[in-house]
Amino acid sequence: MRTHLTAFLSLSALVPLGACWGTLGHRTVAYVAQKRLSSAGASYLAQLLQDEDVSDAALWADQIKRQRPQTSGWHYIDAHDDPPNKCGVNYKRDCTKTGCVVSAIVDMTSRANDPSLSFDDHQEALKFLLHFIGDIHQPLHTEAEAKGGNGIKVLFGRRHTELHAIWDTDILVKHEGGKSKDEPGQASDWADRLVEAGGDSSWLKCADLGSAEKCALVWAGEANEYVCGYVLKDGVDGVTGGRDLSEDYYDGAVPIVDELVAKAGFRLGEWINELATERAAMVARGVVFEGPKGRSGGKEQEVLEEL
Repeated sequence: MRTHLTAFLSLSALVPLGACWGTLGHRTVAYVAQKRLSSAGASYLAQLLQDEDVSDAALWADQIKRQRPQTSGWHYIDAHDDPPNKCGVNYKRDCTKTGCVVSAIVDMTSRANDPSLSFDDHQEALKFLLHFIGDIHQPLHTEAEAKGGNGIKVLFGRRHTELHAIWDTDILVKHEGGKSKDEPGQASDWADRLVEAGGDSSWLKCADLGSAEKCALVWAGEANEYVCGYVLKDGVDGVTGGRDLSEDYYDGAVPIVDELVAKAGFRLGEWINELATERAAMVARGVVFEGPKGRSGGKEQEVLEEL
């Protein structure tokens, strides 16, 4: 990650800001993950977040983009494919020199338990993972066409917007009954339903921290399949021309959104569990991690030794 950071800092002015799952989607992914944690994973999460709500922490990577523009390109990978004729993610072709969501997941996974880094570095790495594992499951975060759909003007409920925006926010908000003053509660309720519905064991086939690039590419590829399979299955003309996407298009999108948000949450939860297991093994070997506020070992080490 240190090599990437140097490149990003020098090229930050060239990296555009981008959107991602809206706040409701990211909160829901985070709550699904939290509900799937092992006891070790829950302790790891609590220790690094220091009492911050996991769904708030999952929004942090978006909130700091303007202060850290070098991170903007970490939220997506632009597949230069040809929807609806052909879809697919190619890492060498699609991940730029300044990085992408795949390389960001790899780098943050490596940083999360790097004993040479500070507690704050570990906390930030976890917060980035909370967000990026959500982002990589949004189909238009894996697509270059019209800047991930940001350049495709559409109609949703008589409101003019962009295709990317409806997949980030509008479909999700409508699915959950509209905007709520208690969005965390709304997200938690949705997460409860997704967890209760259960997932597929195949969702967790790739959960090896040492294969982070491979796993992230699998996840990106699955999301990208929906660009050809549904999002742009009839091309740009199929979602423009005055068609209101809040009607039959929305109806077809809902089960896809449910699946992808659930997948993201299940996978994020398993990733955190694996990070907790990795760190506990390191502590057992005598590795010392900096605790909160720069205290070497400290409370953090004590908690992890108990896992």
